[in-house]
Amino acid sequence: MAKSMGAPLLMEVVKAIASLCGVDPYVLWEWIYQREVSSTSSTTVSTATAGATSKSRTSITTAPCWRCPACGKTFDNPTTLARHILYFVKMRDRAHLDLYREIKNKMNASGRRFNEVVQEFTC
Repeated sequence: MAKSMGAPLLMEVVKAIASLCGVDPYVLWEWIYQREVSSTSSTTVSTATAGATSKSRTSITTAPCWRCPACGKTFDNPTTLARHILYFVKMRDRAHLDLYREIKNKMNASGRRFNEVVQEFTC
């Protein structure tokens, strides 16, 4: 509703709502984003021919996405996913540390770079 009124949904608002609901604001932000993307990704196209009835067709356009295997967060490009993984490795997050080790093993076995291995984590 805020978007239809032209008002941006700021992170401060999401944090306030999350604190009232007792949930993590970043999880709520991701949930809102996923709902927004799914509602705008399908479009209805109507075509009318002379003397014929209108036909409706729904096409779903999906942008390429990459999902973090450690936490499930989605990204629109592999570079952002790589930065996300490295950030949480620096924060010593166990799931991301295990994922980092797995990526390093794949790098050593295949001779590819970090970003090239991360590109495999598509949605």
